[in-house]
Amino acid sequence: MNQPTYSRSRTQRGLLLSLAAYIWWGFLPVYLKAVSIFPALEYFAHRIIWSALLLTAIMTLRKEWGPLKATLTLRKVAIFCVVSAVLCGNTLIYIWAVTHDRIVDASLGSFMNPLISVVMGVLILRERIAFHHKIAVGIAALGLVYLGIMSQTFPWVALVLAVTWGGYGLMKKMAPLNTLHGSWLEVVLASGPFLLYLLYLGSQGQNEFTKHGTGLDLLLIASAVITTTPLLLFTAGMRSAPLSQLGFLQYISPTIQFLLGIFVFHEPFTSTKLIGYIIVWLALLVYMFGSGLARWRAHTARAEQAAAPVKE
Repeated sequence: MNQPTYSRSRTQRGLLLSLAAYIWWGFLPVYLKAVSIFPALEYFAHRIIWSALLLTAIMTLRKEWGPLKATLTLRKVAIFCVVSAVLCGNTLIYIWAVTHDRIVDASLGSFMNPLISVVMGVLILRERIAFHHKIAVGIAALGLVYLGIMSQTFPWVALVLAVTWGGYGLMKKMAPLNTLHGSWLEVVLASGPFLLYLLYLGSQGQNEFTKHGTGLDLLLIASAVITTTPLLLFTAGMRSAPLSQLGFLQYISPTIQFLLGIFVFHEPFTSTKLIGYIIVWLALLVYMFGSGLARWRAHTARAEQAAAPVKE
């Protein structure tokens, strides 16, 4: 299979777009704190409905219905029903974490995502992994055990977020769709139950929407733009730059969230927690160094093979 070629300007554009997406995601807790006056479930229901409307408009403007129909099958719809449910669970837990002063814990889950993906690849897809991956996973597990024993509170928020996000990515591989089509299908499949939930709240007079001023109502409606924009930026960036150069950017979001949790929202962060996080960060360093070394060796081998004289 021919690999896509990337010019220098195209690669730089891709890196900048992806960087913007990860920075945007990193500061998402600031927005969630601003709308935390709304119950998490009601906020998320609005987010789903408004996102479905926005993505439907984008699909229409880009004339994507034909390409979607050509690639969509009943099997993919069935898988995406599960994908949508897992994503909703992951997002609701993340919202709960932010609104209950657990941003630092949520950031740990994001740091652990690559390692959880490795574990799922082994357990579910029966993939063979490199030795450095095994070492990295073992170190990360040691960090979680340390946090659970020393802080007497197991970091369930981090683990559940990492596992559900890993499961989300794994299931999407089983029913591949491009990012826009997949995102539209995810929110549309979830929109029915959440629309019924909002209608129920309205009928019982229990909804918070329209009760806190126009500014907050508009901020709630803006959830569609605020959550969809970084996704579109990331998609454009991913198409414009090689994945090998985008990989390290994924740690920008949890780093920003980690710093926000400690220095802006003043979440408690003891020395015990710091040691546990350092152990997990060490696991990531082993993972990144080993992966980088493997890519360098593969690149070197290909270069040597290309430079070798052809035997007649």
